[in-house]
Amino acid sequence: MVLCPGCHDMATKGALPEPEQRKLKARPFNIEQGLTYGQLTVTQGPLALTLGSILVINDGPILAIGDVTVLSVIQEDGAALLSIDLRDEAGTQLLLVVDNEWILGPPEVWDMQADYQRLTLHAKARDIRLSLNLKTTPGRLRGRFWHAGQFVEVAADGIRTESGLMMSDLAFVRLPATFVANGSWSLGAAGISGYIISEADPMNRYAKAVNAYRGHPGNVVEPIA
Repeated sequence: MVLCPGCHDMATKGALPEPEQRKLKARPFNIEQGLTYGQLTVTQGPLALTLGSILVINDGPILAIGDVTVLSVIQEDGAALLSIDLRDEAGTQLLLVVDNEWILGPPEVWDMQADYQRLTLHAKARDIRLSLNLKTTPGRLRGRFWHAGQFVEVAADGIRTESGLMMSDLAFVRLPATFVANGSWSLGAAGISGYIISEADPMNRYAKAVNAYRGHPGNVVEPIA
């Protein structure tokens, strides 16, 4: 198949599978509007992300601090659109991703390494503020999120806050997590039902979460309404 240089690079690196190539060939408007420099490519659907040892699959907000959503995914037509709002302690925007497209990456960022399915951002030497890998299934995200003086860290072992709250070894399906100023947190939102899965084995946790997301939870998950 004949591809433009940009899409050829994506295909060579495994970021643009053949079925997606053919879909884009049939709809060139998508190429003109979406697949541009600074675009993340998501090839798995539904998109599942590991936030440390927390697995999340959601269509909508995933992580919020107060009234600001810092991580969300829109799942539609077998594709996923990822959005990230990353700021530092002073509220300076380090990176803004909207529907897979980089909107802002300011010069004061010490270093940013990016490919179609990977993104690593340093605020300064050895200070990694965001690490995203979409080449794996599920995808992996680590990051340090700030809003209005509140801090949430997605670390290798789970999600933690400055107040000492720690969550690990769970899966949240269709349940956004919101952290508030007093250190407390909540799952879900009005009119939304979902599931919490407690499973020690990561691959079993992923399989159960995908089944729950697709509407086949069986008897292995805890429903939240």
